[in-house]
Amino acid sequence: MKKLIFTLCAVVCAAMFSFEAGAQDQGILKLKDGTEITGIIERLPDGGVRVTNADGDTFVFSSDDIARVSYGKSKEPGEKRTFGLSVGYVGKQLKDNDGEKYPWCSAKDESGSSAALRLGLYWAPEFRWGLGLQTGLYYEMSMSKVSEDGASVSMSEHALSIPLRVQYRYEIIRDLSVFIYTGPSFDISMAYNIKASYMGETEKYSIYDDSDMSRFHLQWGVGAGVRWKGLQLMLGGDWGLTKVFKGEDPYETKLNKPFSISLTYLF
Repeated sequence: MKKLIFTLCAVVCAAMFSFEAGAQDQGILKLKDGTEITGIIERLPDGGVRVTNADGDTFVFSSDDIARVSYGKSKEPGEKRTFGLSVGYVGKQLKDNDGEKYPWCSAKDESGSSAALRLGLYWAPEFRWGLGLQTGLYYEMSMSKVSEDGASVSMSEHALSIPLRVQYRYEIIRDLSVFIYTGPSFDISMAYNIKASYMGETEKYSIYDDSDMSRFHLQWGVGAGVRWKGLQLMLGGDWGLTKVFKGEDPYETKLNKPFSISLTYLF
């Protein structure tokens, strides 16, 4: 899964740089002194532009000289949307230093990841050259239940996740853009409860009350996505930086989210 995510990011990066290299379009450059120049406009890495007019003359201007750059309708920047509502899926797992993987919240005896529903608020303010932040507040819920021979065990975990990423977004054409991101995520588990029933007897207990498991988890994530007008699809993964258990843990178990996918509507 890590290889898939890293490959996706590499493809997105290559696409962005190839589009950037060919970003030369007919437009109008307006300077702060009121001068307007019509011609082929090429954006430079430092924020300036190079303009070639109809006579073949070339001019270079720094970002401090530029008041506005306008293109034909197909290349005009789309409306910046920074706030939205998100829904998605998250795979959560415990992984130790031997490489063993266990579901984070599963009543079944299995390996791999357990599923969690993610709902939340998305915010991605942008600054310049497509760079910005990606953050928000997400609620994650995991549930699992198994019944056999008159006995049943159910587990549920509720958590908050607050990512703080650096994001780069590139608009391919008006209203269609791709982006990549990386950065930490701060997870706080609000509750992790287990209920066991057998022969009419039921016992309930909390993982955090009966173990030395930490409620706080720090992770590092990476991902990519595509945005079309107000709809955004995002894929990514997060890997644990802190240990799950507060006491001594010879296996140095960490909480990972090796795969997540979310759909966001931006206002």
